[in-house]
This record gives sequence, structure tokens and C-alpha cells, in this order.
Amino acid sequence: MRLYEFLRGAATRPYRDLIQHQIRRQDIPRLVAAMAGEVALLPDELKPKTERFIDLLNEHVLPDQEFWRTATCQEAVDLVISLANSHFGLAVPVPVDVQRLSGVQQELAFGLFQIATLSFAYNAYDQKSLRQFMGIRKGWLGQ
Repeated sequence: MRLYEFLRGAATRPYRDLIQHQIRRQDIPRLVAAMAGEVALLPDELKPKTERFIDLLNEHVLPDQEFWRTATCQEAVDLVISLANSHFGLAVPVPVDVQRLSGVQQELAFGLFQIATLSFAYNAYDQKSLRQFMGIRKGWLGQ
């Protein structure tokens, strides 16, 4: 189960480090392709609402500098799933405790979290001011 494996290794790590990692490893076409791949794995009834979900993430999470300064990966998962529950009408328990989630819920939660992460990386990829706001660097020289 992907969410369990991810959180086992990264729950307490800063979420901004995950965004930074994505930016350093992938270019824009790969970020877009990865996001499209994650959307394709969602249940059919959620797919048409995904673009608005990304907009909500951008409206509620991107401008929150305290979130970018302090959020761990676990806190980011919890926030993304909370927004997803509201937007999609889901009932995934928050805070997310992988011990309580079925395999299907874990796959769905991880997919939604991946969409959020890839979207944030996409937004920050070529916007130096946004990366600075988020506390991340694209390159080794502090770009």
C-alpha cells in the first residue's frame, strides 16, 4: 500500500522538501504527465472534479506561508485529504491513520496527495518568488 510506505519513511519530514525534490528531479512535461497519470487512476466519478480540486489547493494552501514553513508530510496528507473529503464528498478519516484505512482508501488518499504535490511542484517550477515563499530551492545554488 503506497500511502503506508510513503508515510512510514516521510511522515515527519518537511513537506517543502518533497516539493523541492520533485522540482529537482522532473521538468514541466514530466510533472504534467505524472499529474495526468495520477488523475487517470482516480475513480471515474472524481475525475471531472479534479481541476477544481487543484484550484482549491492553490487557493487554500499555496498562500499559507506558515504551512510551507512548518508542515510535515503527515500534516500535508491530512490537509489534502481534508480538502478532498469536502470537495469530493469522501469520508477518508482525518487525521490520516493508515492503520485505519482500507487498501482502496490508501490508494485513493495517496493519489490525491500525489496530485497536490505534483501541482505545487508544477506551480513553483519556474516561479522563483513562489519557491522563495515556500522555502524551497530549485537548484543547488539557491535558485
